[in-house]
Amino acid sequence: MKLCQSMVIALCVGAIWGCRATDQELAVPQNGTARMVDTLAAIYRRAQQQPMDYYLLNTLRAAWWQKQLASAGDKASTLHRISYAQELLAAGQTEEAIREIKALLARYQHSAYWQAPETRGLLEMLATAYFRLGEQQNCLAGHADEACILPLRGRAIHRHPEGAQQAITLLTRLVESSPFDFQSRWLLNLAYMALGRYPQEVPQRWRIEGLSIPEATTPLFRNVALSRNAAVVGLAGGVAAEDFNKDGFVDLLVTSYGLNDQVRLLLNNGKGGFIDHTAQAGLIGIVGGLNVVQADYNNDGYVDVLILRGAWLGPAGAIPMSLLRNNGNGTFTDVTYAAGLGTPCPTQTAAFGDFNLDGWIDLFVGCESQGGSVMGLGAAAATAPLDFPCKLYVNNRDGTFTDIASEVGLDVRAWVKGVVWADVNNDGLPDVYLSILGAPNRLFLNRGSSDGRLWRFEDATEQAGVGQPLFSFPVWAFDYNQDGWEDLLAASFDLRYLGEAPAEFALDWLGHPIRSEKPVLYRNNGDGTFTDVTKAAGLDRACFTMSGNYGDLNNDGWPDVYWGTGTPDFRALVPNRLFFGQGEHFVEQTLLSGTGHLQKGHGVAMADFDQDGDLDLYVVLGGAYESDVFPNALFDNEKAASGNWVQLRLEGQRANRAAIGARVRLVVRQPSGSHRVLHATVSSGGSFGASPLMPWIGLGDAVQIDTLVVVWPTPDRRQDVWTHLAVNQTYHLQEGASLKPLK
Repeated sequence: MKLCQSMVIALCVGAIWGCRATDQELAVPQNGTARMVDTLAAIYRRAQQQPMDYYLLNTLRAAWWQKQLASAGDKASTLHRISYAQELLAAGQTEEAIREIKALLARYQHSAYWQAPETRGLLEMLATAYFRLGEQQNCLAGHADEACILPLRGRAIHRHPEGAQQAITLLTRLVESSPFDFQSRWLLNLAYMALGRYPQEVPQRWRIEGLSIPEATTPLFRNVALSRNAAVVGLAGGVAAEDFNKDGFVDLLVTSYGLNDQVRLLLNNGKGGFIDHTAQAGLIGIVGGLNVVQADYNNDGYVDVLILRGAWLGPAGAIPMSLLRNNGNGTFTDVTYAAGLGTPCPTQTAAFGDFNLDGWIDLFVGCESQGGSVMGLGAAAATAPLDFPCKLYVNNRDGTFTDIASEVGLDVRAWVKGVVWADVNNDGLPDVYLSILGAPNRLFLNRGSSDGRLWRFEDATEQAGVGQPLFSFPVWAFDYNQDGWEDLLAASFDLRYLGEAPAEFALDWLGHPIRSEKPVLYRNNGDGTFTDVTKAAGLDRACFTMSGNYGDLNNDGWPDVYWGTGTPDFRALVPNRLFFGQGEHFVEQTLLSGTGHLQKGHGVAMADFDQDGDLDLYVVLGGAYESDVFPNALFDNEKAASGNWVQLRLEGQRANRAAIGARVRLVVRQPSGSHRVLHATVSSGGSFGASPLMPWIGLGDAVQIDTLVVVWPTPDRRQDVWTHLAVNQTYHLQEGASLKPLK
């Protein structure tokens, strides 16, 4: 196991690293898109010439190793041959990888074949290759929407059994020779399931119970991505769900991690399906990006998009972001350089928030820096510390931004993997919370400005008690218990066990203690401190979370949590996990919901794409290695929601136009005549995946909204109040004006 894990890490370590503006003020050179297209194309050409600096260019890296081995001849080392086989596997040349691994194993003929570390690692690698072959022949070729969703059944059962059958043979020998090999045990159960033979044919000693549901049970959600034209195929990536063309339907902008992977804009056709509008939008050549966030940065009423690039690539990740201005006519223009955002840094996380409450949205970008300790996959490859401080871009109100991070003490140097703005102390000023990989998370309280110019942030991490988990990744602020105070959820991605995610899930499923870090749910105590309530809330589970988001999927008034899980390792066939909120605790619904996809989960967005009165779930799937692509999933909510709802489209006037940071309070009337208070904040949700900037609030069995209060993000915290509103309706709320129901 250790040999195989070291190979996974080694493969990565090679590189891992006011007033409104006038049309004249917002004018930018029309060649902004062309400049970015040329820049990204040049970066890709350079990467092709230096593939060993980019761990995801596996076909070129395999060719490089092949040349090294040919040159060395019989003197080639075993480790170099293993590297070659691993690159073949990552490149999708699986059958060739199998031949190489078998040739390596043929060198060993001793009694401890199944126990010796050097051979056991190769046997694990061979089992992985066969399992991967099964995925390629069944889940990718002739792809069906049901593919790879736990529990595997129906069209998810492999039609071509060779890969899974060979994996079963190898995995059985591995667990028999090492009974505490929970990694192989997990994969063995999945291999049997892939052939329709779980649980009945899994040897009882190795069976993991509880991975299936009764055959007659219909899942709460159904993947409809293929029929809705939303099954974009790619690597890990981000998604922004938003009504970009203002036709009343939620669209999708989707990215993929590959350096030359085309961004996709999918417009909603009004029936829950999508039309690819990428070319018409002027986006051809805008490529790459691991994450994406949205905001109306220029207050023109159309939501713009920021694409984030370079994460995990170390020095090679100094790739520019893309700020895509929504022109309001179905097209976008890349205005990155004209807006002053062209300074490159490796990043996958950013958040828009109006920290100075001037009515113009500002931007925090979390960059990836490293010191002497291993804080990320590529730390060992760096010859010098990576120095990419975080950036706080203040909006200049003229279409441009200025970085003032060093002036206000937010030029943090760390491996920042998530960032969220949230007013955690309810003083009206948005604070910022950073999720850091390999070091304590940090909370900075916004202390305002004494002179209206220089703003001050105070590090309150220790006092607030929110520094965990140590290996933190996606993060968000939400009021999980609906008490009017923003709570914090930071999910873990424990690098120490990067190659052992299946083992951790097996231990978790079997009820054994796990070794890796768990996520942390911090309840806001309302006095500047937080309490870790993860265990009491039922979220102390194995996760290896790479993404996630929240929303009220069952319309009961409590936010639910969905995590995208996995690691770069091909063995990391672990389910994305869904937890339904029930007030102070959560109940897992991964299997019953039909959303437990085994492919690596990345950007997550929740929206009512088909306008049937409940939130659906869009998940970007795929890994980091070149061949680890998969069609994205669109989970249609068919049975989860039974309660009433309301959706709000807020429009600021003195506040920023999209009303990001606005707080909403509802008093709703129950059938008994009693009242219930609900809270929401305008945001896109989690740090990896962006839901619409339109709060969706489940109302349970409430029959009327007696009072709706909006506290706008303005210096005077303006409040607007509306009364006696109908449920199951979308409303347009304009600051200082009337409320209008929408169709």
